[in-house]
Amino acid sequence: MTTSEPTRQTEPTRQADPVDVHTVDVHPAGRQPTGIPPLTPSFADVPPVTVVPRPGRAPVVVLTALAVVFAVVAAVFTVLHADAGDERDRLTAARLEEERALSGLQAQQEEADRVLEDNRSRHTTLTTRHDVLTRCVDAAKAYFDLPPLDSPESSRLFRIMYEVCPQV
Repeated sequence: MTTSEPTRQTEPTRQADPVDVHTVDVHPAGRQPTGIPPLTPSFADVPPVTVVPRPGRAPVVVLTALAVVFAVVAAVFTVLHADAGDERDRLTAARLEEERALSGLQAQQEEADRVLEDNRSRHTTLTTRHDVLTRCVDAAKAYFDLPPLDSPESSRLFRIMYEVCPQV
């Protein structure tokens, strides 16, 4: 086969530069074809876009840190409040127990005070009786120790015995 075929030369493939359809306003030939709407919209009616800077992460980090601190403080105060309630309940129970013990002691104290008053009264009575009896006994001993004659001393001792001894 010796036919000669025309040799086809292949063109190297040309890659076209990418064309941004949004930025091209005119037809590649330099003029806009008629009857076809423009490829890109007119930007005259669109207000300019202002790019708002995105806030940094600092406020979020600060607010998160504050939230954590407040949560920890709330937890601490909750624990302290619970401990204070437990302490208050324990002290109330101890106080009630002491009041019960004191009420029993108060009854015993009242009984002891009554007995003490009775004993003081008896002591006073016995002391008075002892003094009277001592005076009577002393006067009687002295009267009987005197000679049997009438003397002013014997009269005085007899009078003391007459007044004091009946009180015994």
